[in-house]
Amino acid sequence: MLSKYLVSGELKVVNVKRKSVWMTDSIFCKLYKEAQDKTTQIFGKQAGGHIAVGPYKAYVLRCLALHAANFPGDMAELGVYHGGSAYLLTQVVPQKTLHLFDTFTGIPEIDKEHDPKNIKGMFRSSSQKVKQLLENKDIHIYEGIFPSTITDTLRSKKFSFVHSDADIYSATLAACDFFYPRLVSGGIMVFDDYGYIGTPGARDAVDEFFADKIEMPIVFMPDQAVVIKI
Repeated sequence: MLSKYLVSGELKVVNVKRKSVWMTDSIFCKLYKEAQDKTTQIFGKQAGGHIAVGPYKAYVLRCLALHAANFPGDMAELGVYHGGSAYLLTQVVPQKTLHLFDTFTGIPEIDKEHDPKNIKGMFRSSSQKVKQLLENKDIHIYEGIFPSTITDTLRSKKFSFVHSDADIYSATLAACDFFYPRLVSGGIMVFDDYGYIGTPGARDAVDEFFADKIEMPIVFMPDQAVVIKI
């Protein structure tokens, strides 16, 4: 990397070799590898048994979850897959209850106006194996198509952190409809698929929902978007 420094009154260009922070944070790197190893151990390599989010996005999740830990309310994740990111969240903020929503039978019916047809059925998983991965953690798993899995108890709860990794328009919009009114001031919603070319429905849903809200989605590279409740 080329950086400019003022040396003895002269501006000099120096070649500096530096790694990204998510590659050098030893605590995070250890946690990320642990999540990878545990999901692979339970689901197997051939089943795609690894944490679905890459290290950069996982690092962002960690930082935002640590921020949200300072506010009251539970945490939630919509789109659990093999539970790798859920494992990270339970390790980073163990004092919070984590609510997990997934069909575990793959992505359900799509919206033809917003979602690519080839995405249906992707990301099949097993709620029992996710429970095994997250054994002894403070979690609740809701298996089925969101928002039909919402219980009366959930309707009365507040949330400080929500990770939406639902991929499709209808589920992402439903996540906004349900969690936004229940998000505490200072709480965070993270949309994993906002900028990904293969999941345009997720971005359409976020843009549509927040078009008349005072909050504006903050876009992180490569494809995350974050909303902080005012």
